[in-house]
Amino acid sequence: MNNLEATAVSSASLIFGLISLVKGYTSFKRFRLIRDIPTSAIRSIAMGIVEIQGKVKPIELVTAPYSGTDCVCFKYTVEELRQRGKSSAFVTIASGDKRTPFLAQDDTGEVLVDPTEAEFQIDVSREYIHDVGFFEGLASTFESDEEKLAGISLGHLKPVGPTDISFYTNGDMRIREYCVNAGDDLYILGTAASGTENEHKTVIRKGSNEPIFVIGDKAETDMLGSLKKTIWLNTGLGIVLIVLGLFIILRHIGQI
Repeated sequence: MNNLEATAVSSASLIFGLISLVKGYTSFKRFRLIRDIPTSAIRSIAMGIVEIQGKVKPIELVTAPYSGTDCVCFKYTVEELRQRGKSSAFVTIASGDKRTPFLAQDDTGEVLVDPTEAEFQIDVSREYIHDVGFFEGLASTFESDEEKLAGISLGHLKPVGPTDISFYTNGDMRIREYCVNAGDDLYILGTAASGTENEHKTVIRKGSNEPIFVIGDKAETDMLGSLKKTIWLNTGLGIVLIVLGLFIILRHIGQI
């Protein structure tokens, strides 16, 4: 390995190692925040950062674009399988979301939730494949993303179940929808603030002093378990990459 190669590899290893450590530390801070804030009964909510668990009661419904599902919030992604060197990978060619305020209810009461700036941590609600076929897949190489999206026929979308095994060819599109539905049991971590005259007395939204605002469809224990894995993975990867970068530097210095 010459000087230029050693410098490039060691620099990349150190940079990505530091990035991984920062991600691990950020996940650790979130872990502590979620762990240390007690879950409040909705009736007992105080102003400031709060954590609640409640079921969704709609105020207004929106319609998800591909499944036609009525929900309070949705997000979707459209990905196309494209050739990447000797392999293929899905590339996002379109995405979007729509959100409307809703009520969260528990046994003690209800509170208004404004999900405008929320970070959603919910599982895929529905997945579809748009199979274009081998020859159309080759032809789609010369089409723009807008033309590909316009060519999606809702009637020809094939639902993909969680246990289904799907085979994709280049040009096929994968569509995923994430929906928050009436009756869903949600974990919500955000800032409780006073509502306006036309709103409920209290609204949970993204705060200015505490910018974390998470809405998830898993229990708190499951979220903490997932964060633990992320912390260990990023921290371990960061340490390995930094050690590798330093090893390359020291070894190269010893060869000079």
